[in-house]
Amino acid sequence: MPMSSSQVIVDLSAIQHNYQEYKKLLGDQAPIMAVIKSNAYGHGMIELGKFLDGKVDILAVVSLEEALLLLKSGIKSQIFILSFWQALELAEISKEQISQLSFPIYNSEMMNTLNDYGKKIQAKLRVHLKVDTGAGRVGVLASEALDFAKDLQIQSNLDWQGVYSHFASSEENLEYTMMQLEKFKTLKTDLDQIHSGLSYHIACSAASLVLQDLGIFNLTRLGISLYGLWPDKSLKPHFGHKVNLKPALTWQTKLIHIKKIPVGAFIGYGNSHQVKRETILGVLPIGYWDGYDRRLGNKGEVIIRGVACPVLGRICMNLTMVDLTDLPSVAYEDDVILLGAGQTADQLAEKIGTINYEVVTRINPLIERRYI
Repeated sequence: MPMSSSQVIVDLSAIQHNYQEYKKLLGDQAPIMAVIKSNAYGHGMIELGKFLDGKVDILAVVSLEEALLLLKSGIKSQIFILSFWQALELAEISKEQISQLSFPIYNSEMMNTLNDYGKKIQAKLRVHLKVDTGAGRVGVLASEALDFAKDLQIQSNLDWQGVYSHFASSEENLEYTMMQLEKFKTLKTDLDQIHSGLSYHIACSAASLVLQDLGIFNLTRLGISLYGLWPDKSLKPHFGHKVNLKPALTWQTKLIHIKKIPVGAFIGYGNSHQVKRETILGVLPIGYWDGYDRRLGNKGEVIIRGVACPVLGRICMNLTMVDLTDLPSVAYEDDVILLGAGQTADQLAEKIGTINYEVVTRINPLIERRYI
């Protein structure tokens, strides 16, 4: 059941706009995989999946668990599983739904499990070989991928459709990124000799901007930029003329308490803030349980009637205190903007020493999402 103390508002037209911006950048005929994993980076996976169903080339999720949620919601688009799945979950897929899914494979156990399951249900399962070219996560090592691929291509109940990898630092380290790219190109040349017609993909939101030499690959994974956020704030000055991104998410709440407190009063746990003037204090029904980071204590600001109001004291599990003294007037029904109205995910990320991905993704999924 959604929590009603605050609300996340998602502008669907911004999502569509950002997708089209990358379509224009890459060419209208270049397939794009819209990544809606992890609750669509905080924007709501099921609702985004339904909105994008039939509008995008492919939807991507992190796991079979997420894919099953999309299938149960009635989504008909192709769904790509980026990272992992469990054998026990396979039985939850109907034979009719199998053709909607593409599975990752990066070890022999996965390959044998999927092939055996395909034999059992008398169907071929679509698979993509995941290769580790330098990210150091899941994937067959690039040096071992050719031998692995020779086993993969002879599996009778697997429809081997593609090969993919992931850049470790396309936003920051061009030299390392080029090393990964060259490794992937070399592998493509080798694999084309044993299995033709494969789809190859390595490009993400950042790489699509930074790298010019991606024409030999035929699929792009669009993640953070789908939601109007830059993969790294350093990219915007250089590539803002190529894509015009519109942030889609606003997070807001209401005041639950307004009171006047005297000079010298302490605010919140640990006595971490003492007011130096008579202060009008506002209390919000928001805390680190909701995803409003504890590190924003005595650092954050919220926007009320267009005015930035400082956070006072530590962020509590369910409450946050703010200074309303400089507002000309305030009322309980006023919107309190935590994220949006000029306050960006990048600004919050900088205050707490993280990245914009984390700021939006960690907004509690139980909070109501409203779509406009």
